[in-house]
Amino acid sequence: MLGPFEIALNKTWNEKMDAATLLNQPMFRAERDLPNSVNLRMKPGQILPFGIAPVQMPSTPIDFDNEMTQTQSIAEQRVTVPDYGIMADRDRRTATEIEAINAQAQQNMDLRLRLFRHALGDLFRQAWSLLIQFDSKDLQYRFLEDSLTVDPVALHEQYQIEPRGGMDMVSRAMLLNKAVQRKELFMNSPWINQVELDKSILELDDPALIPRLVQDPNQKEVDESEDEQRTLPALLIGQIIPVKAGQNYQTRIGVIMAFLEQSRQTGVQVSPQGMQAIMARLDGLLIAMEEVDTNNARALRKDVMEYLQSIGAVPQEQDAVAGQAQEVAAQTQPTQQVLPEAPPQPTPDAPMPVEETASVGVGQ
Repeated sequence: MLGPFEIALNKTWNEKMDAATLLNQPMFRAERDLPNSVNLRMKPGQILPFGIAPVQMPSTPIDFDNEMTQTQSIAEQRVTVPDYGIMADRDRRTATEIEAINAQAQQNMDLRLRLFRHALGDLFRQAWSLLIQFDSKDLQYRFLEDSLTVDPVALHEQYQIEPRGGMDMVSRAMLLNKAVQRKELFMNSPWINQVELDKSILELDDPALIPRLVQDPNQKEVDESEDEQRTLPALLIGQIIPVKAGQNYQTRIGVIMAFLEQSRQTGVQVSPQGMQAIMARLDGLLIAMEEVDTNNARALRKDVMEYLQSIGAVPQEQDAVAGQAQEVAAQTQPTQQVLPEAPPQPTPDAPMPVEETASVGVGQ
């Protein structure tokens, strides 16, 4: 498409260079024959023989620079490449104007490449057939910055090969920009795999960063569950374990609740110190979870408290209220002095008690 314009520009440029050569090194004429013209040297202070004068070269009939600019402009219009020199008489170019020119050029370029891919698809299919027929043992290929190997089973002709057309397929910066915009658009979508969405950005930046930075959420949950299980022995001896930010609080709470249920079923008694540390750990995890997800944390706190009350780790609400009432009553009731009980007084009608004396017999 641009071949004829390239040939025309090349020809015009060569003619311009030839004209510059002739003008910078003019020809001379002599009135008489010179025996040896090789001895003439063009240098400052040189005395020339008589009758030697330069030949006046005519000016070029065309403006080479103007011709080259015109050819370039036609070629740019042919391929719809934006010309940022439009309206060059203005002092400043606005960003909206440049963006509009880029958008129009991108649409035209994308349309032309999508039409071109139909013809290019035939070439790709022919190249794939030749590869299958004559070079099926070469399994090495390169994708982006990775060297990979093709599975031999995948080498067959049952493919519909079609090149992808579009201006954005050849610009890495544009692909990265589109990936970031896609991330911002589908960040909170429940139907989009967020891990793969993040991988699509890292693949364009540096594919080697994916195994170093990306962590599977399922594997992360397993790792945190195992880490919380390792903290249980410390909790059982009464050690307080602080809660760290950024953890999966719900998973860790589930581990502790599963341990308490297993202890209840197997009849294992947890010491008061251990239960106190477990209660502190649960409370810390729930407080940290409330900062991230308030509604779910409050619902989970309610379920946790109900379970702890059911196993007797936390007193029932009625028992707690009654105990508080008794403590308040005990604190507000005045202290009374206990007096010794007086012996009963006899009434006038009642007979006087007679003390029986034991008669002691004396032997005669």
